[in-house]
Amino acid sequence: SDGGTASRVFGSFISWMQDKTAPVFVVATANDIAQLPPELLRKGRWDDLFFVDLPGDEERRRIWEIQIRKRGRDPAFFDLRELVEMSAGCTGAEIEQAFVDALYAAFANGREPDTGHVCRAAAESVPLSKLMAEQIEALRKWARGRCRMATGLAAALALAALAGCGRSESRDAGKETTWKGVTTGYQVVDTDARKGGRR
Repeated sequence: SDGGTASRVFGSFISWMQDKTAPVFVVATANDIAQLPPELLRKGRWDDLFFVDLPGDEERRRIWEIQIRKRGRDPAFFDLRELVEMSAGCTGAEIEQAFVDALYAAFANGREPDTGHVCRAAAESVPLSKLMAEQIEALRKWARGRCRMATGLAAALALAALAGCGRSESRDAGKETTWKGVTTGYQVVDTDARKGGRR
C-alpha cells in the first residue's frame, strides 16, 4: 500500500485538468479503456476522445514505404499492393518487424530483400488482431458513438462533414473515394488552451 498517495496525486491531477488556465495541451493514450477510472473521462477534462483503429489500406501502404526507405531500400522495387493486401490487420510495429525479418532472411541467402521475402516473413507471425481478436472488437464496439474515429474512411467522412467538404469523383471504379480538402493527417487544437481560458 502507498498510504493513499496515488489516490491523492490522481485527484490533484484531474482537478488541475478541470480547472487549469495555463496554455497546456494535454494528450494521453490508452490501450485498455476499461482500466481507466470513470472520473478521468468526464466531460470538461478532455476536449475530445479519438479512437485509433488498426491501420487501413492507405495507412499500411505509407507504413511500408516508410519502413522500406528507413532501411535504405526503394519502395518502387517492391509490390506495395501485395504487401498492403497481405498485411491486413497488422499494426505498424508488426509491419516494421516483418521487413526487418525479411532483411535477415535475404542476407542469409546473399540476396537483396524482395516482395517474396517480406511476404514470407509476415506470414510467419500471427498479428495481434488475431491473437486478441475478441478484445480488439470489444474496444471497437465501445468506441462507436463515444469517440471520434481517427483512422480509415470513417475519419475521412467525419472530417469532410466538419469541413463542409463535398464528395469528389471516385477513383478505381468506386473502390477508393477522395474527398475535397480532406487529408489523412490531424492537427488537434485545444482552443481553450490557445486562448488561455478554462476548459
